[in-house]
Amino acid sequence: MSEVITAPTSSVESKPEVKPIKCGRFSGMLGRFQLNSYNTLLFVGMNNQVAHKVSVDFGSDLGRLMASDAEMASKVGKASKNGESRITIKGGGKIANKYSMSIVRLAQQILDLYKEGLLAEHEMPEPATSLQEYLTLCKSWATEQVWEVK
Repeated sequence: MSEVITAPTSSVESKPEVKPIKCGRFSGMLGRFQLNSYNTLLFVGMNNQVAHKVSVDFGSDLGRLMASDAEMASKVGKASKNGESRITIKGGGKIANKYSMSIVRLAQQILDLYKEGLLAEHEMPEPATSLQEYLTLCKSWATEQVWEVK
């Protein structure tokens, strides 16, 4: 006695659930560094979704630097009366300068010069061609994402 097994007549297609991105929200070990770069990029007039992508890339680049043979150090300060201490983290190393790091550096320079009163405006000027191409890729990426509506 054998049974005949037939294939289902209707196709079942399941799509993975797409989780909306919370713009400007970062987590993990480098989240505060990413938030700092994000806020700096917003200050110089960058679109928030593009700034989010650049900041994610910045965190990745920073993580690669920390995982390399970079010189990293921390120092814990003397505890206060309530038992709290400050910690200082510093480091340096060589890593190929990535586009995200260049964009963040440019934004930081503009912010510093604006705060010193040496710039009247704080909008980012048109960057070099290679950085423009990177920002175009970031814009394309941003338009393809699902973003959480606030």
